[in-house]
Amino acid sequence: MRIGFLQAIIPHVKRELEYPPLGLGYLSAYLKKYTEFHDIVFATTVEELANLRPNLVGISAVTQNYEVAIDQARQLRELCQAPVVIGGPHITGAPDSLDPAFDVGVVGEGEETFRELVEAFASGCWNPAAWSDIDGICYRTDVGQLLYTRPRVPLAPLDKIPPPDRDLIGAWWNNPALQAVSMLTSRGCPYTCVFCSSKRHFAGSPRYHSPEYIVAELHQIVARWHPTAITFWDDLFIAQGKRLSQLADLIVSQGLDEQLEFYCSVRANLITAQRLRDMLRMNIRGANFGAESASARVLKYLKGTEVNPSHNQAALEMMASTGLKPACSFVVGAPLETAQDLQLTLDFARRNRHLLTAAEFWPLVPFPGTPLWQTLIESGKIPTPVRNWSRFSLNVRGNGSTFWDSYLYLNENMSLQEFKMYFYQLQEESLLLEIRSQEQFARAEIQRYQQKNGELQEELRRAKLAMAV
Repeated sequence: MRIGFLQAIIPHVKRELEYPPLGLGYLSAYLKKYTEFHDIVFATTVEELANLRPNLVGISAVTQNYEVAIDQARQLRELCQAPVVIGGPHITGAPDSLDPAFDVGVVGEGEETFRELVEAFASGCWNPAAWSDIDGICYRTDVGQLLYTRPRVPLAPLDKIPPPDRDLIGAWWNNPALQAVSMLTSRGCPYTCVFCSSKRHFAGSPRYHSPEYIVAELHQIVARWHPTAITFWDDLFIAQGKRLSQLADLIVSQGLDEQLEFYCSVRANLITAQRLRDMLRMNIRGANFGAESASARVLKYLKGTEVNPSHNQAALEMMASTGLKPACSFVVGAPLETAQDLQLTLDFARRNRHLLTAAEFWPLVPFPGTPLWQTLIESGKIPTPVRNWSRFSLNVRGNGSTFWDSYLYLNENMSLQEFKMYFYQLQEESLLLEIRSQEQFARAEIQRYQQKNGELQEELRRAKLAMAV
């Protein structure tokens, strides 16, 4: 039996090509470790996957690409008559949106759920009666009634899950020039931000891979892919200070700090001198944190009471003072935000331009599964059923004219036109930092070229001398 995987993306959106579909890689690795089903294929287009003739298809989708996934499922049903399972952040956050194009939706963590679905399909039990005993799914009955099974209990310990099948998906997705491999060392986050669905997707408390597991996966990556850098895509890589310190000890003792540089996400109120020492010891070169806003009241609305603008400023200065490259992301457009609040954020970005290596500014989007989504659904501000999922998008760059036409603007204190004025000033700051970064990269490349050329010239001089003798 052949299982086929597909990631629902919009190919012309460059950013979507930069993130490898690790979730599908984990599903493949889990099946290969715990079942007899090892004939698994991955494709980047419907046509490519259809030509591989899978018997069962799994598609993963975020909300802005959910309609892409629906179209892919319809085409695959026609081209290869294979049943289709949908998983990923969107269906987890909005299981009531399950389209008839899909047989089943996987809600939440997928490894064990998908294993049970595969075994049910292989045994010929592919019907609502069989699905009712599988936790963590949604499906429709023969008459179209939407049903949900019990929530799936998250797998524990996390080390039970093998590293993702990078040979299936390719380590760099479509961006090999980065020479960086993506990696996850935990699932979930101890905090609840109003715009984040992590707690919905990874139900329960955060779970962490052991330092030993992480180092073993790093060795596997180095041996197979030979990258120069690793990007940890954990929601919060430094959440556990003790684990961070133990991991740094292992990475240094095994020489991985000399082979690789690392990049991760942090949280401003968790940046301490000890954590920074451990980060530097293991050769973390850059870290991003969600500053979100320089307004105390907006930041409280977005992230709660544990962090304030002074934490953001202190974290930025502490990281920059050690030589670690700090980057920040911001979320603008909260319902209570005013022009004065946006000006504070703009001033923060300009004031810290010399410290930042990058800054990204995102309009607030109420993705399914987030606390904000739930609030808006309950208040009736998001009409249901939703007819246009593509409006829940962050693809504003290069798509501004059409983005704003469908953007769900939630702010109550200024017109959209006034908001856009501030937003594009913030985007200008982002672009200035991006240009500076590219210039620095180009200068570094020139220096490396000059150094290499000097070495070659010296080799040539020695060879000529040897020939003369």
